[in-house]
Amino acid sequence: MEINLSIGFISYLASGLLFLLLLIIYFIGFQRGQSGRVFLLLISATAIWSGLLTLSQIGGSIAFEMIAVAELLRYFTWFYVLQSVSGRYIESPYKLSEFDFLSPLVITFLFLVALVSLGVNDQIVDYFQLNTPVVLEITWMFVFSIIGLMLVEQLYRNTPKTNQWRINYLCISAGAIFIYDFFVFSNALLTLSIDYEFWSARGIVNVLIIPVLVVASVRNPALAPNLHISRQFVFHSTTLLGAGIYLLLMSLAGFYIKESSGEWGKLLQASFLFAALLLLSVLFFSSSIQARVKRYLSYSFRNKYDYRNEWNRFSRTLLMLDPEVSLYVRALIAISQIVNSSGASLWLKDNHQYVYRAFWKIKVEEDEPERESSELIRMIHEKRTLFTRQEFMESLDESANNQHWFLQNKNSWLIIPLWLNEELFGFIHLNSPIIDTQLDIEDLDLLNTVAHHVALSLFLKQADTELQQAQRFRDINQMTAFLVHDLKTVLSQLSLLVENA
Repeated sequence: MEINLSIGFISYLASGLLFLLLLIIYFIGFQRGQSGRVFLLLISATAIWSGLLTLSQIGGSIAFEMIAVAELLRYFTWFYVLQSVSGRYIESPYKLSEFDFLSPLVITFLFLVALVSLGVNDQIVDYFQLNTPVVLEITWMFVFSIIGLMLVEQLYRNTPKTNQWRINYLCISAGAIFIYDFFVFSNALLTLSIDYEFWSARGIVNVLIIPVLVVASVRNPALAPNLHISRQFVFHSTTLLGAGIYLLLMSLAGFYIKESSGEWGKLLQASFLFAALLLLSVLFFSSSIQARVKRYLSYSFRNKYDYRNEWNRFSRTLLMLDPEVSLYVRALIAISQIVNSSGASLWLKDNHQYVYRAFWKIKVEEDEPERESSELIRMIHEKRTLFTRQEFMESLDESANNQHWFLQNKNSWLIIPLWLNEELFGFIHLNSPIIDTQLDIEDLDLLNTVAHHVALSLFLKQADTELQQAQRFRDINQMTAFLVHDLKTVLSQLSLLVENA
């Protein structure tokens, strides 16, 4: 059997392998339950569809009727998923009547008719003397792609705006498949033949929707409740997908420049592609863009933060063994990384005032101690939690002095108190983040919890330093006592010598 390494073979093989990998990942965390079977059926049907179409690229070993059955299976699964999800996120459950064109009963009837017509396809072609033997299969696929788009539209339109964020990515992934199928099969009906390049690209289309489909499953607990996808996996997948689309668009633009620029075409094309790659490299290393992408993707998950990753990063930063970076600076870095702050400073209690101890990326110009009677310390005791520069400004009276360093610094953003039981051990000042961020309850809980750990670490560090100093004084006292004792002994010997003399 000779394998034709064509575009279609590679396209459908990649789709089959990736959906098989997704199926394995799902099975690892799968538990018996009615809600989780929806996503299982979808990825299983897509993996089977990709496998059959991969085999169809090997010397015509599979008849087109079998491929059509696989197509119908995939369509039916997608319709089942959309019908199942549609009743979960609307105020009045979306139950279509038996006489509605999009009802489950009507769709099932259409599938049965399609299967029967595939069984008698040869007789129908001979009876109507059709020139294209597969025109009936193409027509059914064209019809089902339209039904799929109608189901996506119904699902999105009947879902309240407060819950649309849950089904956005599901609608995008389903709509992308149905739109491209509509394009392929409408073109096939017009020309009475299937364009091989368009047909082959369907595997790539299914590969491209995998990251979107994964995010859709994470946003819908009822769709895949036991599926855990790492945020790093989603972030890197999204980055690679964006880079691929960017390079594709730049390649098309470079091709257009080459074709429209005459003898300067190759030079301009090479210059344009080099500039595009340079821009892509700059974007890859841009911390602002990375923060924006991570912040956007975080809303796709039930929790804004991947707490395991956040705690691992926090612990590694705080326990980093670097003699050139003090614990004070490591504590500032550990907290600043959570909210992408552009800088931070640390103030710790010393007697009855708070002294400026360390900074990271910024330096407070006015480093005079903050007294316990100051407006800032009073605000900390009143709030008992973190607060912003705007909240501090609103708490001041009109007659109050607004020359405080926290207000004078236009980049000031947040004050995070460090509590030890009921005593204020110190506070951390954060500058504005790289991107605009509105703090919610999840941010507050995480920052307050991390602040407790930082306060405890700094307190233990300070206690250890004081203990070491006390040990040094003790050693000095012992050495002094021995020295005085020895001096007394020498003095006694000299006195006795003098008396004898």
